[in-house]
Amino acid sequence: MILNIASQTELSGFYIVYNRTSINEKSGIYGISHLVEHLLSTNLDDILIEDFQNNGISWNAYTSPTNIVFYLTGLDKHVSKFKEKYLNKLLYLDTTQEEFNIEKKSLLAEYTGIFNMQNPSHLLNLYRKLLNTYNSIGRKQDILNIKLEDCIEYYNMYYSKPSQIINVSKDNPFVSDIEFNNFKNDYRISYSKTINKDVEPYKNLLSKSSIIYLSPIIEDNWDTVFFINYLLSNGIGSPLYKNIRKKNGLAYYIRCTIDRLSDYSGLNIISTETDDDRVDALIEKLNETLMDTHFLTRNKFDQVKNSILNKINTVEINRYSNVETYIKPKTWAIEEQIYNITYENVMETYQKYYKVENFYKSVDKKEFI
Repeated sequence: MILNIASQTELSGFYIVYNRTSINEKSGIYGISHLVEHLLSTNLDDILIEDFQNNGISWNAYTSPTNIVFYLTGLDKHVSKFKEKYLNKLLYLDTTQEEFNIEKKSLLAEYTGIFNMQNPSHLLNLYRKLLNTYNSIGRKQDILNIKLEDCIEYYNMYYSKPSQIINVSKDNPFVSDIEFNNFKNDYRISYSKTINKDVEPYKNLLSKSSIIYLSPIIEDNWDTVFFINYLLSNGIGSPLYKNIRKKNGLAYYIRCTIDRLSDYSGLNIISTETDDDRVDALIEKLNETLMDTHFLTRNKFDQVKNSILNKINTVEINRYSNVETYIKPKTWAIEEQIYNITYENVMETYQKYYKVENFYKSVDKKEFI
């Protein structure tokens, strides 16, 4: 499917999207989707990359638990010259053994970098332990053992055709007779019945702990969960920032995010870091904040809704670089659902998914170190 979206400025974005990543992987090839993304990038020869630079075009790619996305952004008049050529570079995988070895080293360096960060490594280990998923980063031993022929076979099976093309342009719609695959992220994620003990402990030299709360699997009202997370943790005046940081100085940051693991499954994550000797005090204050629903007033609901609408308007102006809303299902997109969210819906969703006793609570140094 080709989706042409009108840009509100002279800036353009061209996105090539592939559905299904982590769900395709199994023991022995965890991380192969991300590795194939790296290998496809080697198709871009030095001349094309220099053309991008000379025309002020940015290009990159990323792998999430659900998608691989390649993209170009820049002035519409320049991006339009390279769309077809860029797309054609992704329609084959012709990597040499030398390039394969280099990209594998690069991926392993990325792997090490992520597991050298305390909170991200904590979350990835929880995903392994509780969901039996290695996320998009994969498993180190598997990455070491994956061969070039494995990647070629995997590419031909899943990524020789894109799932979607998103073209954001003011004056240059994209038209092509390219074939698309019909892969969808139409599966469900659940907590594993067995505990995966294959983790990557963070080598912590500081007297700091990571704290993560994981919700039950969220199978509906994803847009409303986003709304509530925004209310809870967006800005220094939000309930969590006010009680955790501003009033008590227990942490520098606290985040609430919903992670889309499939089109039908999400996981809400509350995460922060604090000094080892303040862990108990922080958890106590976090629990108190979640249990005290006095902040869920109709007036606060109206304020947050207005704030999100203003954010959406800002993002819409820069839609060339904000296409996630077109990649995920409409039921997930706050931009699509904001007018349907009611105060009553927020109250019901909070009672369903934010009960303190239903979160899985983890301190990295008690669980993994």
